[in-house]
Amino acid sequence: MERLVPSRIDLLTVLTFEEINEISCEVLIKTKDIVQSLSFELVYADTDSAFLKKNGASIDEYENVKETLAKEIGLPISVEHHCKFLVLLPNTDDI
Repeated sequence: MERLVPSRIDLLTVLTFEEINEISCEVLIKTKDIVQSLSFELVYADTDSAFLKKNGASIDEYENVKETLAKEIGLPISVEHHCKFLVLLPNTDDI
């Protein structure tokens, strides 16, 4: 007969994922708040990236945002691309 009671490992796995999600959410919200406080728009963000926009901003201003985020959040951050245009298409599953 199959055991229906979750094991201790199952419970710890769920608790671990819940903690990871809570921390990730806090980091994303803090990122949004910092970016907006520096007069940038947070266009998109997910687990490991953030897309920012500010009309007329220089590369140095983006580097300043990066340094501020790294200091305030305590995670290593890099600027990988500077894009003039970004197109975000809807997920076909959402249509």
